Amino acid sequence: MAFTRACEEVGIKAPPLTEFRSCIGPPIQVLARQLVPEIESDRLEALRLRFRAEYDHKYYSQVQWHEGVIEGLKQLHAQADASLSIVTNKPTQPTNSLVADARIADLFASIIGIDFRVTLGEGKVFSSKKEAISYALSRTLCSREGAVYVGDTPSDQKASLECGVAFIAATYGFHLWLPHELEGTTAAGSFAGVMDCLKRMAGN
Repeated sequence: MAFTRACEEVGIKAPPLTEFRSCIGPPIQVLARQLVPEIESDRLEALRLRFRAEYDHKYYSQVQWHEGVIEGLKQLHAQADASLSIVTNKPTQPTNSLVADARIADLFASIIGIDFRVTLGEGKVFSSKKEAISYALSRTLCSREGAVYVGDTPSDQKASLECGVAFIAATYGFHLWLPHELEGTTAAGSFAGVMDCLKRMAGN
């Protein structure tokens, strides 16, 4: 695993895999600070660089798509009134590689990683998922009222709601959702469930 290898490289003890998986969502430097609060700033930066080198060029290819995701995305893309975009805390390059390897890059109007503006030479990395979602909306004809963000962490939920965008909690992802986190939230336990939620939201 990329994070374990990065921890070994910078001389710190990696947390248990279950603990790491439960925290997935924020940028790696935020996640690392959360898991190893005592880590020094220079070692944190070294860990970030080592992780990116490991994940972006090797471990990203080991990602396994959840059941029904690829076929469901193709079905959504085929709908005349649907436009799909990816907004993620992952860097843009490995995200592009992931979707290219799955042969679904043509399904997305935009693929926006945390460093997307940097890749265009237009600015800095996004300071938050909220900023990234707002930026993605500015690049499309979709209104906030017509947009839906599907995410698998409470931080995704918070960013979406702060943007005034409807949210679907993908409870089949890494985060173990607690009952109070899902109060008043539309949730789906599979991608087929996401499709059902979208149909209900659209009034179909």
